[in-house]
Amino acid sequence: MPTHIDEALAFDDPEARLNLHIAADAMFHGHDPSDDAVRKVNIERFLQQVEKEVSRYLNQEHAPLLLAGVDYLLDIYANINPYPHLITDHQISGNHEHTSPETLHRMAVELMQPYFMQAQRQAVADYRQLAATSEQANAQIVEVLTAAYQGRVRALMVSEDDQCWGTFDPLRLRADINTAPQPGDEDLLDLAVALTLRNGGEVHAMPGANLPDDAPLAAVYRY
Repeated sequence: MPTHIDEALAFDDPEARLNLHIAADAMFHGHDPSDDAVRKVNIERFLQQVEKEVSRYLNQEHAPLLLAGVDYLLDIYANINPYPHLITDHQISGNHEHTSPETLHRMAVELMQPYFMQAQRQAVADYRQLAATSEQANAQIVEVLTAAYQGRVRALMVSEDDQCWGTFDPLRLRADINTAPQPGDEDLLDLAVALTLRNGGEVHAMPGANLPDDAPLAAVYRY
């Protein structure tokens, strides 16, 4: 992924690169070069190259994409990014060139907490509705593990307070559960999480008391 406009437009002539560098400098120092159509077009070209790599990385993902940066650049980028889970009503505004990834992560988690809680509440509501009317929801660990292995789990709710020790045989689609860990055992809740994420499902970790049906996990199926 290009990290600078000069790198993105490396094959332009030297004078063009100089002008683009001046435009980028002006933007990062708070000046709005929007009256210069040429500069804006080249900035868009740079951001299109960024977007191309972001979209390739997020292929088949469902995670929210939160933007951090200078407002002017974020507005342009949001208009050219087709990712369906791009967050448009929240952004981390400002020049974060020297902000550490850890700090950005903390800021993002705080900003996105209401989004995740809403998604979690929706998953629980979907489970309750489907469990009462169809077979597209289940809270039995063997059935959920099988569905997660087969890529059928759309949303998994799992207790962050519990563990479930045992083994899972994907060939026979069978799980053996033990009350205490035995040699060769693994936490089957962790396994359900890994299988769900591997196949593009969403996972919601929550206090065990918030899970439906008094089970350590519950799942909503795609089919």
